[in-house]
Amino acid sequence: MFRLIPPALTTAILIAGGAAMAQQTVTLINVFEVPEERYEETVAMWEAARDVMKAQPGYIATSLHTALDEGATFRLVNIAEWESPAHFQAAAKALKEAETPKVEGLKFHPMLYRMLRQDPEN
Repeated sequence: MFRLIPPALTTAILIAGGAAMAQQTVTLINVFEVPEERYEETVAMWEAARDVMKAQPGYIATSLHTALDEGATFRLVNIAEWESPAHFQAAAKALKEAETPKVEGLKFHPMLYRMLRQDPEN
């Protein structure tokens, strides 16, 4: 059952939500197209990159996920939390300057996201 929210309360919620949104963290979702026979090498590259990134200001956490289907287009997915887009961009610049391993043929597709909706039970 839906309940109607009085207009004054709706305005207060929108104002509070806008303030919270301004301070909300961002999520990096980076999918990897891993060349055949380069899976372990890619995981090692991710670990080296993770070590650089976690030393940067604004870093919160990261995790690497693997597809259950070895034939998946995106074998690996990196999900990371950052305090802001600016923090991530500065960290990405630091990563470019760091001497981390490169994987021949690896393609990755990073994108920052901000939460739009969440399960109300969480």
